[in-house]
Amino acid sequence: MNERIKKELEILAKEFPGIKYKDDWIFILNYKLPPNIWNRNQTSICFQIPVSYPGEPPYGFCVPIGIRIKSGEGEKAPSNYTEPSPTIFEGEWGKFSWIHDNSWRATSDINTGGNLLNFVRSFADRFKENI
Repeated sequence: MNERIKKELEILAKEFPGIKYKDDWIFILNYKLPPNIWNRNQTSICFQIPVSYPGEPPYGFCVPIGIRIKSGEGEKAPSNYTEPSPTIFEGEWGKFSWIHDNSWRATSDINTGGNLLNFVRSFADRFKENI
């Protein structure tokens, strides 16, 4: 693990305690979902850090399969979501396609440019897209 990723994981862990890092993958337990939209209140999330990070931003994130949007007709699968999708973690996962509005601007200062914390915070926007 390079020094930048190590520092970013420390920042990320302050907001998401108990994160795990393994083979360029990050795992977050108990990510809170927006209320009254999804068939669960929270979910595990994982995503892969690209080899050319931070020049290339992370893309997409995975959740355990079966996540659905509540609707008047029951539940429906979210758009731009595929299951199953491979990860290095146990269980079956589905993947949300996601990059946040081309807002990735990595700088040498991880506190002012694109970073893993900003990427994870942007998941809230993705979870509200299907409303």
